[in-house]
Amino acid sequence: MHEAFVGHVLLARIEERVAELASRGIAVPARGRAMSARAHESIEPVRRQLLALDDASTTDLVAEEAWSTWVAQLRDVFIAADQSCRALAVVLADRPQGAPRVGRRLA
Repeated sequence: MHEAFVGHVLLARIEERVAELASRGIAVPARGRAMSARAHESIEPVRRQLLALDDASTTDLVAEEAWSTWVAQLRDVFIAADQSCRALAVVLADRPQGAPRVGRRLA
């Protein structure tokens, strides 16, 4: 399976970027950690679905039924990603006064 479709690899990259975006420019470490925690909570739906994608990938994807299951799970990943992005945007918009504005692009 290509790394681009390995759930835990994608999740690690997403979580790293989300933590960095959430805490960027926040001078008080406790506030930065709190924002990072809120941001991670907001992406929980995509986290669950990416890990489920890994579970679906453990079978022989050559078989028609396994492939169909994996494709359905990938669809669920994209749905969860949309939900998580909207929730993350709310969290990032609520950053403390004076914190630099973060961009819309996560990767």
